[in-house]
This record gives sequence, C-alpha cells and structure tokens, in this order.
Amino acid sequence: MNSEMNRRTALKAIGGLIFASIIPLGCAGVRSLRIGSSAGIVTLDVLEFEQNTEDSNALILKVAEFKDPVILLRGENDQYYALSGLCTHLNCTLRPSKNFLRCPCHGSTFNLSGEVLRGPASKNLQTYPVEITEDTIVIRLNNTGKH
Repeated sequence: MNSEMNRRTALKAIGGLIFASIIPLGCAGVRSLRIGSSAGIVTLDVLEFEQNTEDSNALILKVAEFKDPVILLRGENDQYYALSGLCTHLNCTLRPSKNFLRCPCHGSTFNLSGEVLRGPASKNLQTYPVEITEDTIVIRLNNTGKH
C-alpha cells in the first residue's frame, strides 16, 4: 500500500508539472516589444507589427516613457486598437486573444474597444487613439480615449 501511495504521489506530481508547463503556452504567441515615444506618440511600422505578431493579432508594447504596458491589437477589417494592458480591477497584466482581453487573476474580460464584458472589473480599459497611414501605426498616449 505504501508503494502504491508513493507511485500515486509521483504520478500526481508529474501530471502537475506537465499541466503547469502547458498553461503558459496560451499566451506564448503574444510578443512584447520595447519601444520609445516622442511627446507621448508611439510610431511603429506596420511591417514590424506583422513580423512580431505572426502567431497572434496582438503585441504588448513596453513604452520607455510610459509606466503601463500598452496592448496593440489588430481586429477585423484591419482595424487597430490600443488599450491599457492592466486590468481595472486590481492592475493585473491582461492577456490578449483574438477577440478579447482577459485578466488571469480574477477572470475579468474586455472587448477590443476596452469595454468590460465580464467582471469583477467594473471600469472600462483606458484606450488610446490609433492612426494608420500607408505603412505606419501611430498611437497617441497623451491624447487618451475613454476610461
């Protein structure tokens, strides 16, 4: 009986390790990029966005002069969205997916426009205006959208 318990304990531990190694893969396709800004304006080449989002439609921007991460997403019809990367509930870092952002801490969910779809968060995300030119994405962090 004692050897059976040891084997069960070992199998549970191995199963837990396998499960723990699978969990991070859900966000593995989302890359982050350190980038600078000029007077609160971030400029990114569309090609650079595409190269960094081969496995997803999102890029986490760590802007040198800005404390919070900014999530840049490409939605349907090549519409771009820039949103705060922090949940409005307890400031956990959000995980972007194809059609929404989810908080790994308590499960709050936001749509690509930053609106709360599911709590416990009750405030929408900070959004930032995005302009697209022929080959450039411009995000205005100093001219914020809604909270």
